Amino acid sequence: MEDKLSYKDIYNELWRCRDFEITNLWQRSIFLVTFLTACAAGYGTVVLKCLENSEILTKLSFNFICLGISYLGLIFSILWIMMAKGSKYWYERYENSICEMFEYPDELLEENLIEKINSIPYYGNLKQPKKTSFFLISSDPGEYSVSRINCFIGVICFICWSIISIFHSTLIYRNSNFSFCPTVYKQIIFALIQYFVFYLFIRLISFLFCYSGDIDNE
Repeated sequence: MEDKLSYKDIYNELWRCRDFEITNLWQRSIFLVTFLTACAAGYGTVVLKCLENSEILTKLSFNFICLGISYLGLIFSILWIMMAKGSKYWYERYENSICEMFEYPDELLEENLIEKINSIPYYGNLKQPKKTSFFLISSDPGEYSVSRINCFIGVICFICWSIISIFHSTLIYRNSNFSFCPTVYKQIIFALIQYFVFYLFIRLISFLFCYSGDIDNE
């Protein structure tokens, strides 16, 4: 006779998958840190050359190199955010499934514990620390979401590389003396348009190749 999965087996498997997803959340982030660090180091090296000779700032080759590095930084920042959000999506599904299992505890807990389920310190009903604090200089624990912080790191990188790319795009239009953007105002407008076109292109590519969709509908 074949063995059947019990509620307890499913419960333990959900916890295992949830822990696995959280562990890999940071491992995947470390993978992208290498590429973002390389982009930052490359951009810093080029900028140091500019500090030694300010005339380099007006050269198109310098700005194209910086623009290329900033676009790479943008791509890796977008991948960071998508990876963090994707991992958060899955482990929250596991957590929600774990919580829902306690709505039907008869086959999960012993009979003498069912009546006391609201007082049992399980996931979703854990005891709060005696003291919490939102002040950063305090050593007390704080109610912060580690997964959201991970996403926010990617957002910060994305904003920084966006500003850098728009800055160097503006310099390219300014130093090229294009007839269609003679003023600084128009140069910034065209730089913003170029940035948004690149961003939409990357989002389209990432959607086509990275979006998994809802597994329930596959």
